[in-house]
Amino acid sequence: MQKHDLEAGDSTMLGNGVLPQSIRRAQTTQHVTRVLGFLISLNLASGCSGDTNNTGAGGSGGSGGSGGGGSSNLDSGTPDGYVSCVDPSDPLDTYLPNMSKLGSNMKLTFTLVQSNNAPPIRNSNIWKLRIDKADPTAPIGDVVPEVNMPKHGHPAGLQPTITFDPNDGLHTANPVFFSMPGYWASKFTVYKGPASDAEIVDTAIFYFCID
Repeated sequence: MQKHDLEAGDSTMLGNGVLPQSIRRAQTTQHVTRVLGFLISLNLASGCSGDTNNTGAGGSGGSGGSGGGGSSNLDSGTPDGYVSCVDPSDPLDTYLPNMSKLGSNMKLTFTLVQSNNAPPIRNSNIWKLRIDKADPTAPIGDVVPEVNMPKHGHPAGLQPTITFDPNDGLHTANPVFFSMPGYWASKFTVYKGPASDAEIVDTAIFYFCID
């Protein structure tokens, strides 16, 4: 029979079910290691719950409900890369073709006729918008877009250019650029004439949570 060396103090009563102390100590160490690993994983998970503070600007209510451009609930604003995409009190639109909202001054209706990525996605999108007069006397001059991350307090690095096609009556915003996952606001401001006159007719904001 092969001889095994046991540590001092080990029980040699293997035949009646008593394990050597060195084996029992090893099993205890493995159990403690597993428990510590589980506690560490719980701590890491709780650290990713993120910041749900809302620092975004308000806007007119949209036709969308809960949900967003994508399905993400993550944002890239902290070192660990994860914060809450949207607070329950934040406005959020769910993309649908021809989704409309009344401007904040209730003079114009803004319709997002189409996004060439549906729903809108990270990076470049092209939007087609129709702007109608809720107030027949409202003038429609320059349309100026502004895309930003309200929770981060910074604009998109690339802002859209607006063009108007009189044949179909649609404005094209290109590109609507979302550089990272998170909560984005796309604001469209209509001026009485040239934007340099600084007389605003109406404004609408589309809010999407981008993957």
